[in-house]
Amino acid sequence: MQFLASHEDWLGSVRGGTRADLSLQDLQGFTLDGSTLRQAKLAGTNLEGCSLIGADLSEADMFSARLDNADLRDANLEGADLRGAFMRGVKLEGANLTNADLRGGAILGGGERAEAHDMRDAKIDDAKLDGANMTGADLTGSTMARTRLSGAQLKGACLTDVDLRKSLLNDADLSGTDLTNTNLSGANLKGADLSGAKLAGTNLKNANLQGAILVNVDLDGADISGANIARSSEDFPPDIQEILHKHFDWIDGNGASGKRAELAGMNLEFIELVGVNLSGATLQGSRLKGANMSGSLFVMSDLGEADLEGANLSEAELEGVSLRRANLCQANLVNAKLVAVDLKDANGEPTGRLWPANLSEAKLVGADLSGADLSHANLRGADLSKANLSGANLEDANLEDTKLDGANLEGTRMSPDVQTKKRSA
Repeated sequence: MQFLASHEDWLGSVRGGTRADLSLQDLQGFTLDGSTLRQAKLAGTNLEGCSLIGADLSEADMFSARLDNADLRDANLEGADLRGAFMRGVKLEGANLTNADLRGGAILGGGERAEAHDMRDAKIDDAKLDGANMTGADLTGSTMARTRLSGAQLKGACLTDVDLRKSLLNDADLSGTDLTNTNLSGANLKGADLSGAKLAGTNLKNANLQGAILVNVDLDGADISGANIARSSEDFPPDIQEILHKHFDWIDGNGASGKRAELAGMNLEFIELVGVNLSGATLQGSRLKGANMSGSLFVMSDLGEADLEGANLSEAELEGVSLRRANLCQANLVNAKLVAVDLKDANGEPTGRLWPANLSEAKLVGADLSGADLSHANLRGADLSKANLSGANLEDANLEDTKLDGANLEGTRMSPDVQTKKRSA
């Protein structure tokens, strides 16, 4: 085609070369595989059903172009202006759209206006979209497996039912994005902004969400098994942040200032509270699944019936804590102290009475309690099946009706009467 040769001459600064201007032209169904259209003017051009496999369209002006069902596999669209382009059902597998602008827009009366960008049912597997701007785009039902989207702008986009398996979304802006029923298994979302995103039915299995912003995000309906998630307390609603700050003031002021934390029934899943003092706090029935609270203090705290599945409480001090009927399955309690508190009178003198840690009827299936101190703990009716109790101290603990099926008891210290019962059983 003559316009292609003339455009290549223009790119090469050859005399007589002319920049391709196909704006508003009808090229529906054309075959332009491997063509060089870098920096070409294609605003409003009808390229529906065109084959542009391997074409170079980098930095091209494709504002509001019609690309429905076009084949752009392995094409180079780096830095292209694709605002408002019609891209429903487009094939972009292996294409390079690094820093491309895919926001909404439309040509109207010789001018431009913004509107939602329709990219539904697009095929974008294995593509490069690093730094691309897809703010507000509708990608419902698209496939984007293994796609690079590092630093991409997807604010307010609709990604419902999208396949984003093993995609790279680190540092991407996904705030306000609808990710309902989206498959993000194995995806890298490190440092991504997911504030206000909808995650109902979202598959986040084995995804990396380290450092991701999860403000006002409900993970209840998402599958987060195996995911790497850590949520700073600043990611939680202001009321929860205020409760925590007042509690720390209460601890620092020895009760003279601040206020004891009342967090019963609160959703604190995956919260990062390493090395903090939550002694005396009420967390009954709270949701702390996957929380990282290693090295923290929970002396005389109430965590009864709380969900602590997979939580990290290694090295935590849990003297006199209540974990009655709590879910601690697969939790990390390595070297944790779950000992009794020596009660003192009003003058601070020992009374001779002990207040044991209460884990009665708690579920600790598969929990790691290696090296933990559970002396005097109340474990009546607790389920420690398949738990790791190697090197743990269970002396003077109440083990009545406790389940220890398949538990690792190598080097575990128990009272002589318990050991005798265990041998006879």
